[in-house]
Amino acid sequence: LRSRVRELMEATSSRERLEGELSAATEIQMGFLPKPLPPDVAAGRFSLAASLVPAREVGGDLYDFFMLDDRHLCFIIGDVSDKGVPASLFMSMTLTLIRSRAGSHPSPEHLMAEVNENLARDNAKCMFVTLFIGVLDLDTGELLYANGGHNPPLRLGDDGVAWLEGISGPVVGAMEGMNYTLLRTVVRPGETLFLYTDGVNEAMNAEGDVYSNEAMFRALASSPSREPASVLRHMLDDVSVHVNGNTASDDMTILCVRYFVGKRWRSFTAGDGREQTGPHDKLVHKVKECHLSRVQSMGDGEKGTLWTSLFCHFFQNFHQGHNGKAPLLLCKECPDNIS
Repeated sequence: LRSRVRELMEATSSRERLEGELSAATEIQMGFLPKPLPPDVAAGRFSLAASLVPAREVGGDLYDFFMLDDRHLCFIIGDVSDKGVPASLFMSMTLTLIRSRAGSHPSPEHLMAEVNENLARDNAKCMFVTLFIGVLDLDTGELLYANGGHNPPLRLGDDGVAWLEGISGPVVGAMEGMNYTLLRTVVRPGETLFLYTDGVNEAMNAEGDVYSNEAMFRALASSPSREPASVLRHMLDDVSVHVNGNTASDDMTILCVRYFVGKRWRSFTAGDGREQTGPHDKLVHKVKECHLSRVQSMGDGEKGTLWTSLFCHFFQNFHQGHNGKAPLLLCKECPDNIS
């Protein structure tokens, strides 16, 4: 009986110690996640939402976002190879290195190489992190990014859902001396970027069926909105239906960024009081000049209708081609086109 009691006490002590370690790992992990940016920072230029749902055996998922300067938004997502306290410590080291080096290495591929060098040095346990670093120019929509072995993000826009392809190099922290390639694309106004860890697409139900890339793709395509908070909630709900209460074996992390407008686009108030996103001042001036005599004889309501229709026509022409050339605004009210 005494032997049984001793075994029970040892098992209980071991379980409590393990639970304490897992609790500490969770606290470390959650304590390093960023706080929301002040509302005036986004100010109609972008919106952002993120979520990290830790598994019982805490992994090393991470995400971060911060402004490099008034014009550039930096955002990061990653997944450490181990679990528990070691993964949480490695995750905290990764975020600390990124935040401390970003000012002197603002280009994503250089920042990733610098983080790799520091993590790989004296890495006795051979741990590593898959990592995505993006820098979005809020004036132009240009996205510079580096992908170190991480799951490819997706982009949700007018054309549907598509992969943001490209790998810059291997996982980060495994070996010193790695170079990473700079990748780039242009994010269109209104487009949303969806970043995630493999806890999302590899979430399993009780039967062992994974959620899959295909299911994730379908869920994004059926999202009722491109607003990050809505996309995030829609995805988490869809994954939850799939797993059907099964205990998660890995952290599940999602980061969504939606880009709105830059310097090429201006906001102006139409005559009906609704704020419209309009073309550059030069084109607006040409439209106003063309229709000046007509507008002067209009009432406020008629002015609003005119400006709204002109803008809608311009926006449609701008996005339907022209291969990067200046858009052509076709005007039904006068014999000449405005280009």
